Amino acid sequence: MSNQFSYGDIIYHDIVPINLDTMGTDAIQANSWINMAETVQKIPVHLSEFKHVCRFMPIVFSPVGKPIPIAITGLTPGKNPFIINGQWKRNTYIPAAIRQYPFLLAQTDEDNKRVVYVDQSMLNKEHENRLFRDDGTKTPFFENAIEQCTVYDQHVHKTHSVIDVIDEIGLFTETQMDIETPDGTHKRTGSFKVIDVKKYAALSDEQILLLHQSQALWAIHAHIISMDNLPSIAQTLQ
Repeated sequence: MSNQFSYGDIIYHDIVPINLDTMGTDAIQANSWINMAETVQKIPVHLSEFKHVCRFMPIVFSPVGKPIPIAITGLTPGKNPFIINGQWKRNTYIPAAIRQYPFLLAQTDEDNKRVVYVDQSMLNKEHENRLFRDDGTKTPFFENAIEQCTVYDQHVHKTHSVIDVIDEIGLFTETQMDIETPDGTHKRTGSFKVIDVKKYAALSDEQILLLHQSQALWAIHAHIISMDNLPSIAQTLQ
């Protein structure tokens, strides 16, 4: 893995493994994710976040390949309405994929180990949060970033297994939404997947039990609840 990498709308412009020899005096600005997040509208989220995300954003699923849960911040291209005056909107949830930027835990090409990468474009020797001390040991800032990425990675793997259960039962359906804008006109969204509520209502007791045991049942409920946020998101459309 190297160079540009996209994760939802989150773009790592120059992602490389962190290396003491070349980054020993490099540092990162606090809350460096703010500028990146200004244009982000599709944010991958994991299962443990659903209970928080569903209060503020619709949770949908990617339409191509394995369904990936995505939080939608807005519908105006290139604009994230949760960023107001250079800050994330107060008293709302910031998804973990945003908070871990510019770091990312990923697999190396050589030996399949998972190591921490960084968007090299965010490094600057003048910033306040160094990765390493003068003696080469990791700073508390970097140790916290490693822990955050590790926990996030674990949650993502758990999410994939739960989504697989939902997919195998056949509950996903692809759709688009007709959105009424503040000026009264209508626009169609791009395609995404949602839970088919009619199929969900027709599930057998055995299937409901399977969803419950896999922790998929409450994820489905959170997704359905989250879709009530779509009208408020539509009001930000320009």
